[in-house]
Amino acid sequence: MNKQRLRKINEEIRRVISASLLYGMKDPRLPSMINVLGAQTAADMKQVKIFVSWVGEEDRNEVLSVLNRASGYFRRELGKELTTYHTPEPRFYYDDSVEKGMEMDEILRGITYSDDETEES
Repeated sequence: MNKQRLRKINEEIRRVISASLLYGMKDPRLPSMINVLGAQTAADMKQVKIFVSWVGEEDRNEVLSVLNRASGYFRRELGKELTTYHTPEPRFYYDDSVEKGMEMDEILRGITYSDDETEES
């Protein structure tokens, strides 16, 4: 499939899933601040990996389990919005890149240079 078309489909899937989580899903087990960070659709359009992240202390496995059990709902929402022959089956994955970025930021902020070290160089 054309890479540009696949990129547009991924962006549309990300938008639809985000809207569905914000306005459609009313499950109390889901965190209130959940973000869809990206989507990767397979070339045959049969599956899509959806990467999510959230703020809070919710159990990662429980939240992903709730989302994956609701994949039929999300697939139906995708079918309403996408104009493709196949509607991909969504699978949800936790994306910890935000946490890793914050850890790296803390490490970089912890690095200090003293005047003695800069004079010796």
